[in-house]
Amino acid sequence: MARPSWQHIRILSFLTPCLLILCALQLEPRYFEGKKKLDWLVYMSVGGSEESLKMMDFAISTLYWHQENTDIQTIVLIDPKLLSGLVEPHNRPSHVDFVPWESLIPTNSIRKRDKKVVSSMRKLEIFNAYPLIHQFKSVLYLDIDMVIVNSLKPLYKTVTSDAKKLHVVMESPVSLEPYKNIFYSNLDYTDVEKKIMSTRPGFSAGLFAFVPSKEMEIHFDKVLQLVYEHKSEIHEFYEQTHMNKYFGLNSIVNESLSQYYTSQQEYNKTGTRVVLAHFPGANQELDLKYQRMKHFWKSFIDCI
Repeated sequence: MARPSWQHIRILSFLTPCLLILCALQLEPRYFEGKKKLDWLVYMSVGGSEESLKMMDFAISTLYWHQENTDIQTIVLIDPKLLSGLVEPHNRPSHVDFVPWESLIPTNSIRKRDKKVVSSMRKLEIFNAYPLIHQFKSVLYLDIDMVIVNSLKPLYKTVTSDAKKLHVVMESPVSLEPYKNIFYSNLDYTDVEKKIMSTRPGFSAGLFAFVPSKEMEIHFDKVLQLVYEHKSEIHEFYEQTHMNKYFGLNSIVNESLSQYYTSQQEYNKTGTRVVLAHFPGANQELDLKYQRMKHFWKSFIDCI
């Protein structure tokens, strides 16, 4: 008997989350006979309210608007509760697929009152959630508040040139004690680690890229272990904390993505190399951020 396809997941979206997860475990790649295997992967993670689905679809639509990006596979790690809220935009390519979450991160490791953080943490589970990741040459993670303004191919090629590192965008220093910032806090840093963090900025977990090797899978497993072992239920913490703790302090990072990235406020000051315009802000209303993304995109299209 043939195993269920990705399309079956969409058709069965009215079923219970548990059944959806069971189906997801049997998925096979959507590479039909005679269809060229794709080399490049983008993945996202979405959860929380159904408002986040609008941002996700908008980000995906900007990705595939560019002709050179049409041969990129997109995988969305999604809260099973949101599957019933998915619509089928006429312009969503066939190689955009959805993988329901599995409960791999203990709930007591995440602030239960903030569903956005649960969604954000799921990016660390990509090797567990999507074993087919090893078929791709290069992988790019994007938050759903990104607008893609150019071809991703130069970025992917940059990543493959240094296959042992996590490719990142370094953030501007927020203070002389960045480890006290919410996105890097709530860890027991040593004095040596605090000194290192005070002399260089951390990197953003809103986008990063890597070659999906077995070595990189081990790195991701070790970051997940930091999450599992994190005991505090009092303070806030985000996956960015643990990724910087592991990749940053162990110098397993390459700052190469900085040349392709900008915030929407800085976009007009940058050159044509920029690929990604980010609309950051964890505490912003999703609908307001969505409207800002659409306004930016309209202005971008009008200027072409």
